[in-house]
Amino acid sequence: AVVSTQSDINYLNEWAQENKMKFHPKKCKVLSLGNRPSPLSVLPMTAFNYSIGPDMLEYATSEKDLGVHINEKLNFDENCNILLTKANQKFGLLKRTCHFVRDLKSKRCLYLSLVRCQYEHCS
Repeated sequence: AVVSTQSDINYLNEWAQENKMKFHPKKCKVLSLGNRPSPLSVLPMTAFNYSIGPDMLEYATSEKDLGVHINEKLNFDENCNILLTKANQKFGLLKRTCHFVRDLKSKRCLYLSLVRCQYEHCS
């Protein structure tokens, strides 16, 4: 599987070069997925080194792709925590700065546009 993965990376790199594109190795990460521990985990060296050209790729425990954070166990706990933090920040901003708004419809409109949209994004 490791040789196959590295050959796929090499194929993608060659394809990109043929089409006058370039991968940025510093922006590429390796994210190992799965709930079960690897059967090779009893060995001292379980991390395999993948590379794009001469540059080695770094391992990551979680990664952000298209605005969604995902970790090696394929759960979205980190993403949910980040969205909750953003929504709480926006709500705190509303409480601190919009105390002068008396109209209930205006408050609702501000809440829906700033806070609730954070919960509905990527849900």
